[in-house]
Amino acid sequence: RYLERAESVARLLNATFHRDLDLAGTDAGDDNRAWLGNLAILQQTVPDGVASPHAIASWLTFEMSNPGSIIGCVN
Repeated sequence: RYLERAESVARLLNATFHRDLDLAGTDAGDDNRAWLGNLAILQQTVPDGVASPHAIASWLTFEMSNPGSIIGCVN
């Protein structure tokens, strides 16, 4: 169950990353709504200081204190 959850989070982050690549250089690619949307989909709250796309991706991927992150699910 937890490995499936980790895979789902990884797929969500992959889709958002590729969306950003496709929209790079346009006005639509300059906002954080898609990354903040990932947090809403996963029903997670953002800790203080996590607001940039890179910080959100890192929080959802490598943060051991986040049980919903990829590494948290695998652990």
